Parts: sequence; structure tokens; C-alpha cells
Amino acid sequence: FHKIGGVLVLNTDYLLVSKFLNLSYVTIYGSYMMVFQVVTVLMSSFVNAITASVGNFLINQNDDEVTSIAKQFNTVFIALATFISLNMYFLVNDFITSWIGEKFILGNGIVILMLVNVFISVIRIPCDIFKNATGFFGDVYYPLLEGVVNLFFSALLAFYIGLPGIIIGTIISNVLITLIAKPLYLYGKMFGRFNALKKYLSFVLKPLIFSFVIFAVFYFTREQIIFFKVSNWFD
Repeated sequence: FHKIGGVLVLNTDYLLVSKFLNLSYVTIYGSYMMVFQVVTVLMSSFVNAITASVGNFLINQNDDEVTSIAKQFNTVFIALATFISLNMYFLVNDFITSWIGEKFILGNGIVILMLVNVFISVIRIPCDIFKNATGFFGDVYYPLLEGVVNLFFSALLAFYIGLPGIIIGTIISNVLITLIAKPLYLYGKMFGRFNALKKYLSFVLKPLIFSFVIFAVFYFTREQIIFFKVSNWFD
């Protein structure tokens, strides 16, 4: 179900782009998604590599030790998501220009929306690791729900604002299911139902605030910061 849900979300976006926009947008959107999905593939390989080790570690640990390692994982991956998103923000349009041409680049606002989903795809990893390590797979229908929510909001918003609406619909489904429902289910199983929200916030709140501050600083000072502009494959 998890794989089916992921395929449903991804293919729904492509179908909606072709439905509400012209086919050239499918090519442009697909080009960006190919770049961003490199992150997903690399992160999936990492998750598969360390899940067994995390599972072995958790067997003999008490709640305090599990809480500590969960907090560390979330902090590290939020920092990693921040680093990846910032670098992609400043480099992805130059890469697309070098790859297939300047006429295929998207506007700054749309790129930011797409990077929100990239950011979420990275910060969700600790939850996936702990779910696989602990064997709490009771959220089996959540990915299908995520696909349905994505279809509803993306189609609705695409009708009014086009491509940004499709991406915002995906963000909404990611936030509701990936960042809220799934972690609360997992941490409810790990720490008790009534401790889930408190634990989750203790893991992610401070790192997320720090991350958003960094994003804001870089965004509002982007014109004053010198970055290398990639104009060809040899830069």
C-alpha cells in the first residue's frame, strides 16, 4: 500500500498537469521532478541500509534512550533537508538551463513550492526508519488516503491557479498525512497514545524553527549573496 500510494501521488500530479495545462508543462515539470527524485532515491538507499541497525539498537533501550536517538535523527534530517533545499533553490534553474535550455525553467515561486515537497521528503525519513525498525505497520491505508487527499486538493486548486495549485495540493496531502498522521501513529505506538504529540513536537519543533529562520535569511538576502552561476557542464 505504501508503494501504491507513492505511485498514486506522483502519477496524479503528472495527469493533472497534462489535464489542466499543455503538454509542454508535462516535460518541464517532469524535468524538475527527475532532478528532485535523485534525493528520494539516495535517501531510500540510506534508509534501507540503516533500518536493521536501528532495529537492533532499539531492542534493549528504555524510553529515554529511544527518545534521545529519535530526537537526534529528526534534528540531523531536518538540517540535511535544509541544506539540500537551499542548494537546490540556488542551483536547480541553472542546471535545467544547462541541461535542456532556458525556455524550460520554471518561475521562482513554483520552484519554492516544489522544494517544500523535497524538504518534506527528507524530514519524513526518521519516521520511516523507526516505523520499519519497530514493525509498526498499522498505517497501511495512510498512503492511499494521501493519494486521495492529493487528488482532491490538487484538482481543485489546479482549476483556479494551474500548476502552483497542483503542487500546493501535494503539499497539503504531505503535511496532513506524512507530517501529522503518520508520525502521530508511530510515536503513539512507541511512547503511548497520549504522549505522541508531545514527543513529536519535542523532536521537530526547535529544529524546524531554526530551519525556517535560515530559509528566511537566505531568501531575503539572496541578491546580496554571491553564488556561482552554472552556465555550462564545465562550470
